[in-house]
Amino acid sequence: AVGGQADQRGGTGGGGGTTFTFTKGFTFVRKDDRNVYLVDDADVQTTTTLSQSANVRTPAFSADGKVVVFVRGGTMDAELATVATAGGVVTTLLASSANARNFKTPVFSPDGTKVVFGFDDGITTGVAVVNADGTGFQKLANGGLAQAYPSFTPDGLAVIVAAGNPGLGYTQVERITLATNQVSN
Repeated sequence: AVGGQADQRGGTGGGGGTTFTFTKGFTFVRKDDRNVYLVDDADVQTTTTLSQSANVRTPAFSADGKVVVFVRGGTMDAELATVATAGGVVTTLLASSANARNFKTPVFSPDGTKVVFGFDDGITTGVAVVNADGTGFQKLANGGLAQAYPSFTPDGLAVIVAAGNPGLGYTQVERITLATNQVSN
């Protein structure tokens, strides 16, 4: 892309007459336009835009680096969305509902088949998992505490979350075994 023209990936390139190529790097959101950006380690001065919807937050890569998951929209109308690092259409993975809104910090499982994320259910903050194709939404057990900031264990069999009493901060760590939905502190 030259001078901010659309590149082959449907985003806005930042640099100098070449097509943006992504092998390995990082993703971020700019505060001025709230879109998902991508940077390759080979040229950290050049960026490309993966979204055009604004009001985006907390992007994260799949383990293979081929897909980015992120939250877009406001508190009540938030949705989980994905886009390929090769560019293309942003796909809604899961839209908020009366029982699950204000999505936060989504991350892919190590094998890329699931996404775990924080959300509000009207009572407390919890975590849920959904298949990478948007099916199979499941609220995970909370052990009586508010939970946030989920991440998968390296084998993908459990989720680790920050936990604490609602309104008092997160002072504990919990492990949720996905096969049994059991919580251990």
